[in-house]
Amino acid sequence: MMDLFNEESDLELSTSIPNLLLGTQGWSYPSWVGSFYPEGKKAKEYLSEYADHFPTVEIDSTYYAIPKPSLVEHWNRSTPETFVFSAKFPK
Repeated sequence: MMDLFNEESDLELSTSIPNLLLGTQGWSYPSWVGSFYPEGKKAKEYLSEYADHFPTVEIDSTYYAIPKPSLVEHWNRSTPETFVFSAKFPK
């Protein structure tokens, strides 16, 4: 089984299928601490840690409400310039 969370597999995924962005739905999951996020990682640091492993994420919360500009600015500061957010349209 391929380990999706190490540098070697990140490189393999990004070069083997051009134009494919692999991510998840959301990043703010305390249950990921220990298996994905390092022990002791604070919730406010989850997105930057996530962005170290994946180039994109779906923002589930945008389906329920339009986020405040300050929150979107925080997301932007927490990720590389090339990171891609996929937002759901609000209901």
